[in-house]
Amino acid sequence: MSGGSTGNPREAVRPPRGDSPPQGPSLAAGATSPPQLSCSVKRGVGASTGDSRRGKWCEFVGTGVNSIVRVGIVDDHRVMQLGTTAIINGHPGLHVVAVGTTVAELLALQQRMDVILLDLTLSDGSTPSQNMAALSRTGARILAFVAEEPPPMLRQAARAGAVGLIRKSADAPQIIATIRAAARGQVVAGAEWLAEMSRAVPEVADAGLSVREAEVLALYAAGNTAESVAQGLYVSRATVLDHIRRIRAKYAAAGRPAPTKVDLFRRAVEDGLVQSES
Repeated sequence: MSGGSTGNPREAVRPPRGDSPPQGPSLAAGATSPPQLSCSVKRGVGASTGDSRRGKWCEFVGTGVNSIVRVGIVDDHRVMQLGTTAIINGHPGLHVVAVGTTVAELLALQQRMDVILLDLTLSDGSTPSQNMAALSRTGARILAFVAEEPPPMLRQAARAGAVGLIRKSADAPQIIATIRAAARGQVVAGAEWLAEMSRAVPEVADAGLSVREAEVLALYAAGNTAESVAQGLYVSRATVLDHIRRIRAKYAAAGRPAPTKVDLFRRAVEDGLVQSES
């Protein structure tokens, strides 16, 4: 990714010091006048862009159709956070107001957001459907922020309400255009997104595997031994076997039992984690 200015994503939500009012974001393209600063005093509420010591809550209120779009980012890679924030904040009418390595961390900042970029493979073991459910309460439009996620994760996100996706390899203009489209209420369904969502796949119950469990299953079901899976993931053989036990339990609970390795292979094919040999 390239474009925009550099900056720390956490600075996007840090209140300024002193008594001077915060400075507003840049004028959005096509707006007739800059956003106005509206402040009120609320007890026990952290400030968005004001003096939190006095309980002051300040927000920028747009006066035209192109008011400031508030963006949140959930990604557990620091470099990706920094680069994406720099790109977004470098364009008029867009501002990153919150960044988190997990959904819980983002929500704890209690910021109002219009669009949220959600990494589907977070290291906390959460699933796309779980994270989408938690973020849906914000009322924000959610975009899947993806690298090379397997098809089942994309389908999970789409079925849970994601309005489209942004590839982490996308260039700055594409990222900005997608965020603006989502903020306008459009379903950002590119050819790749539509093709994946329209794929003819069996309707099977979601086992709710975590990211790590999906990794273990993909390797194990593909024919690797528990020892080789452990070496590939830099964990112990006992950890791999524990993952496999939990995977089998989740499939059984979903009505898709997998007592043997052949059954696990079939479940992995159904969920798009491995390719069928046929």
